[in-house]
Amino acid sequence: MIATLDYETARRVARDGAEMARAVLAADPDARPEMLYFLAADPVPAVRAAVAANPATPAQANRLLGADENEAVRVVLARRLGSLAPGLSPARHDRLARLAWDTLCLLAEDAAVGVRAVIADAAAGLVDQAQRGLIVTLARDAAVTVSGPVLRASPLLTDGDLLALVSAPPTPETLTAIARRPSLAEAVCDAIAATADTPAVAALLANPSAAIREATLDTLAAQAAADPAGRVAWHAPLVARPRLPPAAIRLLADCVARDLLAQLADRIDLDPATREELHRRVAIGLVAKRAGLPDPAHGRHLVHGMANPQDIAESTFLRAAAAGDAVACREMLIQHADVPPEIVDRAMTMRNAKALMSLSWRAGLSPRCAAVVQAILARLPPDEVIHAAPDGAWPLALAEMRWHVDMLGQRAG
Repeated sequence: MIATLDYETARRVARDGAEMARAVLAADPDARPEMLYFLAADPVPAVRAAVAANPATPAQANRLLGADENEAVRVVLARRLGSLAPGLSPARHDRLARLAWDTLCLLAEDAAVGVRAVIADAAAGLVDQAQRGLIVTLARDAAVTVSGPVLRASPLLTDGDLLALVSAPPTPETLTAIARRPSLAEAVCDAIAATADTPAVAALLANPSAAIREATLDTLAAQAAADPAGRVAWHAPLVARPRLPPAAIRLLADCVARDLLAQLADRIDLDPATREELHRRVAIGLVAKRAGLPDPAHGRHLVHGMANPQDIAESTFLRAAAAGDAVACREMLIQHADVPPEIVDRAMTMRNAKALMSLSWRAGLSPRCAAVVQAILARLPPDEVIHAAPDGAWPLALAEMRWHVDMLGQRAG
C-alpha cells in the first residue's frame, strides 16, 4: 500500500508518520531512493534496520548506515551487502558499485566482532583477485570468529599470506584455523609443526588433505614421545595419519594409550615384524588392564615422585613391559629376585605361569604386576595368565611359590 502513495504523502509519512508507518515505508522495495535515504537517519533503530535490509536502499544510504551507532543496524546492513559481495569489486568502474564495495570494506573493520564476522562469512568464497585486500584484512583479524572462515576457506589467500600469519599470528587460534585449511602445502605444514603449538598441530594432523612430510611426522612423533602427557592431543591424529613413517610408528608405540596402541597395531602399512611386536604389546596391555594396573602411557613420570623402592622397581618394570622390552624385564626380574639368570630363563622357556608368578613374589613385585611378568616373559595370551585373587592377594600359597622357586633352582642345577 505504501508503494502506491504519491510523493507528498510518502514524504509526510517519512517525516511525521507513526513509527509503524515509517517502518513499513522503510521496508518497501518500491520506495523512492530519496525516502530511503531520509529514513536511514530515522531516530528509531528498527526503522533504520528496515532501510538497511531493503534491497532498494541507495548506495549513499548504505554508507550512512555503515556508520550507524546501533550495532544491530550495521549487522543487518552487513548481511545484505555480504550477499552482494561476489558482484562487488574495487575494480568496478560503476560509481555506485564502488561505493557499495567501500561500505562493505568499512564494515569489515567495524568495532563490533559480530558485524565483521558477518562480512567474513560472506567473503570466504570470493574469487576475484581484485577483492584480495579485503580477504587479507579479515584474515589478520584478532577475533577467530572473523578470521576463521577466511583462513579455512578463502582461495584468495596465498601460501605467502599463510606463512606470514603463522610467523606472527594475531591470536593463537589463527594457527589452528590455518591448520584446518584444505590442501595445505608442505611449507605451511612445516611452519605450523615448527611452532609446536598443541591445538594447532593436533588440527594439522587431523587434516587429511594437509601435505605433511614424513620427516615432519617423525619430528612430531618424537616430540609426542618425549612429552606424552603434554602432547596427548597429538596421539590419536598421529595414529590415524595415513602413510605414517616406520620411525614414527615405533615412537608412538612407546607413548600412546592402550586403545590407540591397538589401533596402531591394526594399521595395514606395518611390516610383519612390527605388526607382531605391536600385537604382543597390545596383549600385555590387556593383561595389565585386567590386573587393574594403570595405563603406563598416562603415568610415565610417576616414578620420579615415588619414595618406596619397591614401587619404583615395579613402575620401572611396568614401563619396560609396556614398551615391549622383554630383555630389560628379564634383567630386572633376575636382579630383584636375586636368582641366577638360568632360573628365570628356565621359567621363560617352560612358559610356566606359576613359576613366573613365584619369581615375581620373590622379586618383591605385586600380584598384579606378576600377571604382566607372565605376559611379557612367557608370552602367554591374556586368557592363560594367572591373575591376583579378587582381594588383590597372591592366588598361590606362599609355600607353593617357595616350592616353584626351589624346583627351578634344582632343575637349573
